[in-house]
Amino acid sequence: MGEDQEFQIRAKVNDIMGTVEIEGAPEPELFYKNMRFQSAQEPELRQVSAVMRNSPADSPQFEQAKARQTELLDERKAHLEEIFRKYPDAFFTTFKRSGQNPDFVNYYKPNGDMDTLRQVVDYEIDSGMVLILRMSACCTRRCPENKLKRYIKDLTPQNRDSLLNVADALIQKVLPYKPYFQFFSQLDCLAV
Repeated sequence: MGEDQEFQIRAKVNDIMGTVEIEGAPEPELFYKNMRFQSAQEPELRQVSAVMRNSPADSPQFEQAKARQTELLDERKAHLEEIFRKYPDAFFTTFKRSGQNPDFVNYYKPNGDMDTLRQVVDYEIDSGMVLILRMSACCTRRCPENKLKRYIKDLTPQNRDSLLNVADALIQKVLPYKPYFQFFSQLDCLAV
């Protein structure tokens, strides 16, 4: 919810998601619009993920499922970008944008080693996250936590030196920002 917290919600009890109508505030309206879009995509995304899990990576089935997954995720990204463009100052935009992982890029140093510090920059969380970190709702706090866990657990080589370098770089970036520092320093994924 943003600044204006007075609005009306109408819906049929037997189909809240499909019939909800909101008047007086863009935040819940954007939330439900996005939820409907994602809910419509979920069955097909689950189906293509299952095909990918159960098919060899070099098989035509895998490649076809991967191509469809990419199309669906591109549609989701375009849907969100349209919302972000139309409602740049909405809290929903700040919330949703902050939860998006950037496209992963392998950066390399001139000597051929992976440049993990440059990847950290891609995963830097914008200043709008301070608003989210202040919120007490568990699901909202998961947004930056999931992003960091993915970066630390999935994208960082799981050896002591790499983990220490990444954890140190993240902590150094957030030292001037008390809410970030408190949040980051308590995360299990940064414990090395």
